[in-house]
Amino acid sequence: MKTTKITLILFALLTITYSCKKKKIAPTLTLMGESSITLCLGGVFTDPGAESIDAYDDDISADIESTGSVNVDSVGSYSIEYTSTDKNDNVSVLSRTVNVVVCVDNLLGDYSVDDDCGSQLADTHTISAGANQNEIIIDNVVTLVGGQVTGLLSGSTITVSEQEIDLTAGKFTISGTGTINSNATEIVFDYTWDNSIPFIGGSGTCTATYTK
Repeated sequence: MKTTKITLILFALLTITYSCKKKKIAPTLTLMGESSITLCLGGVFTDPGAESIDAYDDDISADIESTGSVNVDSVGSYSIEYTSTDKNDNVSVLSRTVNVVVCVDNLLGDYSVDDDCGSQLADTHTISAGANQNEIIIDNVVTLVGGQVTGLLSGSTITVSEQEIDLTAGKFTISGTGTINSNATEIVFDYTWDNSIPFIGGSGTCTATYTK
């Protein structure tokens, strides 16, 4: 009976000693690369991963678990979470943000145009890259005459500041804002236009949907 009690006491002491020796320090978890990454729609995302060192200076990076995914074919902000758990069940968690955005290259090409602008706009427009960063050129704007205007891309919005297109007998003035859908296949422009010089054509506002 005494032997059993001594054994239990020794076991308890060993358990307490072992528990005291267990370090309750969370692993040092570090992201590889930037904590926030931005890439163009349709690009390739390669997860840089993370590394983790426990309280005993052991590399436990191989045991890191990551959750979350990135859809490179849809504009949005995505999060990837990294969790590192050491042998003493201490946990560290970090996250990375991946922003998928529309870039000028995503917009290049020919578009069919469906609008309520009367006969002012041509049925097809072409978008090409401008001379400056985030600048686009919209070509073949006006029916029969063509002409071009520049727009500035910011996020999922295109701003066309007021510009004039010379016509054979006058001027066509246009300005507006375009909203791009999540996969950059459609742009909806709200335009303000004026074709009243020299007294024909009129003026107004209208909506034009560009479809690639």
